Amino acid sequence: MRHTSRDPSRAAWCRRPGAIRPCLARAAVLAVALLPLPAGAVAPPDAATLFGGDRVVPVTIALPADDWETLRRESRDAGFLFSASPPKKFTWFEGAADVDGHAAADVGVRKKGFLGSLDSARPSLIVDYGKGSSRSPFTGIGRITLNNNKQDAACIGQFLAYELFRTAGVPTPRVGFAAVTVNGAPLGVYTHVESIKKPFLRRVFGDDDGGLYEGTVTDLLPDAIAKFEVETHDHFTARLETLATLLAADEPLDEERINALVDIDTFLSYWAVEALAGIWDGYTANQNNYFIHVSATDERLRFIPWGTDSAFTSLPGPFMAFQRRVPPAIHAEGALANRLAFVPGMAERYRQRLTELLATVWSEERLLAEVDRLEALLTPHFVPAQAGAKKALVNVRDFIRRRRGELEPVLADWPPALPTRPRPPLSTKRVGTVSGTFATLQRLAADEEAAPGEVTLSLTLHDAPVAVTPSDVRAYPTPLPGPGGRPGPAPGQAPVGPPQPAPPPAGAAAAQGDQPIGVTVSGARDDGTPLTITFLLDRRLVRDTTTDLEASGLLAIGGGFLGTGPMRVLGGRVALTERGVAPGSRLAGSFSFTVDETSGGFANPAPRARPPAAAPAPER
Repeated sequence: MRHTSRDPSRAAWCRRPGAIRPCLARAAVLAVALLPLPAGAVAPPDAATLFGGDRVVPVTIALPADDWETLRRESRDAGFLFSASPPKKFTWFEGAADVDGHAAADVGVRKKGFLGSLDSARPSLIVDYGKGSSRSPFTGIGRITLNNNKQDAACIGQFLAYELFRTAGVPTPRVGFAAVTVNGAPLGVYTHVESIKKPFLRRVFGDDDGGLYEGTVTDLLPDAIAKFEVETHDHFTARLETLATLLAADEPLDEERINALVDIDTFLSYWAVEALAGIWDGYTANQNNYFIHVSATDERLRFIPWGTDSAFTSLPGPFMAFQRRVPPAIHAEGALANRLAFVPGMAERYRQRLTELLATVWSEERLLAEVDRLEALLTPHFVPAQAGAKKALVNVRDFIRRRRGELEPVLADWPPALPTRPRPPLSTKRVGTVSGTFATLQRLAADEEAAPGEVTLSLTLHDAPVAVTPSDVRAYPTPLPGPGGRPGPAPGQAPVGPPQPAPPPAGAAAAQGDQPIGVTVSGARDDGTPLTITFLLDRRLVRDTTTDLEASGLLAIGGGFLGTGPMRVLGGRVALTERGVAPGSRLAGSFSFTVDETSGGFANPAPRARPPAAAPAPER
């Protein structure tokens, strides 16, 4: 468990060679910032002016060109994503920022994101006034959190979801929109979400004396507590550990004991909104993207939503066959949601809360009018990389129109069958390495007819070499996730015919935009078992740089997208000798990856059963 309030990077910032100012100067600036304003001075504007969704706030950031390129290229090793430790933070860089006309000459800027939102062309960003000598020009916030909307293609899903949480009475960050420019280049519409830090705690809970914990691919279970990131006071960790012990026990859950540890009423609202808005990458569905606040007053836990860019969609989440389906009326993968669901009468309380929210918070007329308003507000600020927003907005409208009709039949036949145990949190173990070389022609789609390719492969698993005969290699644009899981050619595009490169159809390269390049190596073990290695390359970095690339992917042994047995995650580097990105051009190089086997996460093997609908009547 990492404690970020004592982040050593703050001290390292002062120790960096060539830093803009010494630590003593920074201390002096902070001391001045605490003094009362002189008579007649104008107070800084309240941060509330940056939120609300009634305008798009201009944000201009300036960084040295080399630092900006380094920031954009930062990524994460695939195995580390699911390790037993909290995800490491990205590197801070010194820069300048102008937010809504308020300039700050010395701020910290870093990349943000976990997996699906990572991007080298338009990275999500954090601007932190506390990392530099500039005082925050706004009262009530010390940093600006800018989400690139890569997974929220409509650019409004997060805004709508947070508003639903807030209206339902859940502690929720404020949200707004920003038009971001870095080093003179417009990056388009970003969602500006209030950072979950001490200013948020003071605004929402009245003080910052409680504990604050961030949960990323982890859960309230004994073996997973260490992965929580401590944002404030770590002496409240014992409350999480007590709750985790109760949730992991075999005996029936004692509602009275749980209620002493958790604000169940507020959690019911949080739980119901996640289902109502189709949030498949939150706590109750995927053990991800949430904060927990432990009150210093009553020491009870309250959940805070975060990372809601999966809202208003019908995808079940990454690595789950990528098939569209109806979002469930109740999620029960997270340990607290799962165990509460089987407390007699709790499923009925949840049904009542969801029914109440459908009647009060969920108004199709209001939501559709808000979509229309936001589309008009944001469209002038979209950049070409956000050309898909119009279609995504149609999908959001469709979700709003059909959601009530999806939920009401389930509520009428309540409760549905749920997994009888929480899903084990995702973890990984290093089991081997894979390396090789490849050369192939870029295609328009993964399922296009194969062109001749060259490939070598060396695989070691569990300290033993695995004999593999490679047969094919493909390179293709990868718009993940996509319906059916396989990208297809754009309308009007013809396949590139083997064996010689053919000129791409008009507009084909433009249609690919900055979609990742997927590379799939196919083959078989000596016993005939099929084996595939698939990894993704950042198209912009392939096209615009000459250095080695970080990459991640999957090793599948057996049939199907993931193969059989445990999921095997790849992470490592790719060195390219030929960097063709257009259809018909040649892509070649070598790769070297570690192989990590996952356990837990993604799928819950527990049998399913209907929870008890009501508490049993007392005996007479």
